[in-house]
Amino acid sequence: METFRVIFNITYKGQNFKVLSNKYFQKYFLKILKDGSLIYPTFDEFRELHILFTNTKCYDIKNQKDTKLVYRKGKGYTEEKRYRLDPNIIMDKYGNKLISLAMAISLINMGIKLIPIVTMNLGAKQLTENVYALENFVDKNNISAKVCDYSEFKKFLEVKSPTYDDVVELITQKENLSNKYKYWLISGLNNLKQELGDIDLSVLYYNIARMQILNKSYNEMEEDSKINGTVATFKPITGEVYINENEIDSTTFLHEVLGHGLTEGYIDGKAYTTFTIPAFSKIDKYYYVFGFGHAFEEAKAELISEIASGIPIQYHDNGYSQSIEALRIIMKTTNLTLADVIKHGGVSYLIDKMKENDIDYPLEHIENFDAFFTMLKNSSKLFPVEIPGEEYDFTNSLKDYMIDYVDEKIARGESQEKLGEEVYQIINDSYYDFVTDGQRMINMGAVAYSVKDMVESKALSMLISGDEKNEVIVIDDNLIDHIDMLDEDR
Repeated sequence: METFRVIFNITYKGQNFKVLSNKYFQKYFLKILKDGSLIYPTFDEFRELHILFTNTKCYDIKNQKDTKLVYRKGKGYTEEKRYRLDPNIIMDKYGNKLISLAMAISLINMGIKLIPIVTMNLGAKQLTENVYALENFVDKNNISAKVCDYSEFKKFLEVKSPTYDDVVELITQKENLSNKYKYWLISGLNNLKQELGDIDLSVLYYNIARMQILNKSYNEMEEDSKINGTVATFKPITGEVYINENEIDSTTFLHEVLGHGLTEGYIDGKAYTTFTIPAFSKIDKYYYVFGFGHAFEEAKAELISEIASGIPIQYHDNGYSQSIEALRIIMKTTNLTLADVIKHGGVSYLIDKMKENDIDYPLEHIENFDAFFTMLKNSSKLFPVEIPGEEYDFTNSLKDYMIDYVDEKIARGESQEKLGEEVYQIINDSYYDFVTDGQRMINMGAVAYSVKDMVESKALSMLISGDEKNEVIVIDDNLIDHIDMLDEDR
């Protein structure tokens, strides 16, 4: 039996689901029936939802060279290929192969043999009791997340410590860049130099040196990204930038090339430097590989684009307003600037600073913002997802964060009225009057008042002691026992 946090409820393809997370930060999903009862999803539903929330396949089916004899009723013995399933997320903490009987039935019917994930050789920084950041990762077993030491990255570089002038000269000499794009980049670099100063430009220089600008139609961009309305994408593994020339503007172009290109350094498919945290959970003899900070990666890129373009972020036509506000609020509560975060390693540094500022559950907050961001970003014709209005939303994720920020301060005897005014100022000092959650506009001023009232409330101590930051579900074995009878697709 295992306890899960509920991140939020969603509606997917006309069915309602709870999105859950365990202490290993594995994503689980329960289908909500009309009477409110819960059952496991089918394997296909789980697979699609997992892809949505992790941006990766949950398994890799490989043909084996050998075959086996299989007896089929009425057909006798036939020779069939063997298959192997390499799962990224299948195992639970007890070493069970699948999270639901419905999935087990599906896989048995497919004739797939399950095997554990092979052991990885790695060095790791511990983030929680169960979660580690991937560091100095040696790729010997074809695991999808490949992270290597930054000092190794430097060895590949022809120009190891470029200046702003070096990057400008490189841009000037690139033959596959139009004069318009060169102008945007050089002007943007001059603006970054004024605000961000002595940040390391090694990754940016490397990315621009190998960068190719490839024009894509709207339909091609949508097919490639699986996202509606995409007009530009940076591919850090290859250095390619896909753009729709008919719709691209300076802020979007600078978001992709400077915003992402400044920190995302890949060589031969391995990430040597990244703003996010590739992480893993060791679950018995299995590993679950995932990441933290995707929402903040986009927010960081957008804030860089604002500086580079000189256009206030309120006028950027983007879908990142919630993530930008979340990153701004976290930097404010940790006394960090954007330059600080970029210079010291991105989300990993944010986590360290959150812990120093009485925020006890940084990974849970980052997971909340990531999950919300991912749902909004990936909701498309292929993945039609909604958040029902009465369920967990962006406002509550900010409330949870601020409760975590003030609870220990209140316990030490700091004034709740003073803290209430502080959190009000932090939230209200917003880039936007309103942010969107995909279905409605959220008034940031109203959120600030709401959080202020909560912090000043005498009932806050009860809320904190009651551990009500997230609804918690305990998965009962009886639910598994009855899944095959309740699941209408079985």
